[in-house]
Amino acid sequence: MEKAPIKYSIDLKDSDVLLQQQDLITLYQPIIGSSAVGLYFSLFNEYYILKKLKLKLEISRLTKISGLTEKQFNEDIKKLESLRLVKTLISKNGESVIYQIFAPLDINEFFENEMFEQTLTKKVGLENLEIIKFINQEVESKKVSDAEYEEVTAVFEDVFAEEIDEMEKNPTIRDMNFVVLKQKKTTLFDKFINIEILNKILIDNGVAIDLRSKRYQKMFCDALTKQNFTEKTLATLIIGSFNFETSKIEPELFETKLNKTIAKKIRKETKALESNLSDEQLEIVNLMDELNPDEYVLKVTNFIADFSTRKMINTLKEKFSLLNGAINCMIQHSINRNNKIIPNYIYKIAESLNSYSIKKTTDVLAYLNFFQKESSNKGMIQEKLASTRLTNSDEELMALFD
Repeated sequence: MEKAPIKYSIDLKDSDVLLQQQDLITLYQPIIGSSAVGLYFSLFNEYYILKKLKLKLEISRLTKISGLTEKQFNEDIKKLESLRLVKTLISKNGESVIYQIFAPLDINEFFENEMFEQTLTKKVGLENLEIIKFINQEVESKKVSDAEYEEVTAVFEDVFAEEIDEMEKNPTIRDMNFVVLKQKKTTLFDKFINIEILNKILIDNGVAIDLRSKRYQKMFCDALTKQNFTEKTLATLIIGSFNFETSKIEPELFETKLNKTIAKKIRKETKALESNLSDEQLEIVNLMDELNPDEYVLKVTNFIADFSTRKMINTLKEKFSLLNGAINCMIQHSINRNNKIIPNYIYKIAESLNSYSIKKTTDVLAYLNFFQKESSNKGMIQEKLASTRLTNSDEELMALFD
């Protein structure tokens, strides 16, 4: 029986998307590219089309109206998701998808997120970063001499005198409860977490804190940058790192538990990865474990490892206590991503592996797959491991880590 096509709907979570168009282009486009920005606006426009049609359409329509291939579409969606511009919800029966659209952070909130700022800096460089900050500063008004001008600005009481008199005469009007305009949501915390629900869960568990404090907001936004949370899962993280004697969240404990949460997801990826390995593929992984990194570099590049590479290998062994397989995985990953071995790039991966206590070769593969997914369901590493029958040739060895 032929599977029914997946249908989609779009949920606009913030109404001021167009008002923040400049922030999207200035801050986000250098990171995600113009293609992803174009897709973002296509989804925004599609929201109004679906609202008018009052129906769901087949998901293939999105690739057609955006002019993207299916692969490009999936890649751009992932970019939008990673910067919290889009949230994707898939029905349990797999028949429908909801794309939730969020407005970009304003420039102040954006630069309070260290990960976003560092990524933008890497993309545009320090000089262009300073230009971005400069052009977004408020223009200072020219000072006016009081001696030259007299203020004639109207005041509310003058313009609306009759209305004020009416309010004084009619207490029911004066005492009415006026609707308070909802404050614009800007932070990742505001966009993805319902503070009332979270606060109730915390209070029910004896935790009373100011969720709006700048210190905690930064902590929560950093966590949401790395991992998706519901109110319940974030509350669990907060409660687990809360010191009931000082009535404060302990930052180091919070970070440790956050890393454990991420590591738990990675372990799930690892199990899925290992369960899909054939005997031949396991042999390849074993070969990675056996090959000395110097030998591996020679095997895949046909060049002897230079001084910086040899120094890097020694550092990975001594400082991070990594074995051959894990080091070879990172070397191959760097070659595939950067077309060369970049020690600083590999050091950053090693630091992350260390924080998540990842050592095994298959675990490293799962980690790279977890953070470098290129499709909506499985990353390319897992796809190749699951579907390709490998032998010990150089090409197949490299393909394992594409």
